[in-house]
Amino acid sequence: MEKDISEEAPFFGNNANGGYKHYSQELRDLVRALIVRDPEARLGSKGDAKEILAHPAFDAAFIESVNKKEYKPRVLPDDKTVLDLT
Repeated sequence: MEKDISEEAPFFGNNANGGYKHYSQELRDLVRALIVRDPEARLGSKGDAKEILAHPAFDAAFIESVNKKEYKPRVLPDDKTVLDLT
């Protein structure tokens, strides 16, 4: 997620075991709110996706481009992968 937001890998070095970059405070807050153990207190439990998308980690231009189906993901998975259940 950080790579999509920052357009950079979340770590530096040759692999994921290298040093981690410093994430924005907004992104750290979002992740913490999404992984709260209590489902009733977790972000999105009361307002679904709208509650999550209202978080400061997402900017209005990004949300608008997704809603208008103009957002182009940087990587698209292959149609037929090991995880494809269709």
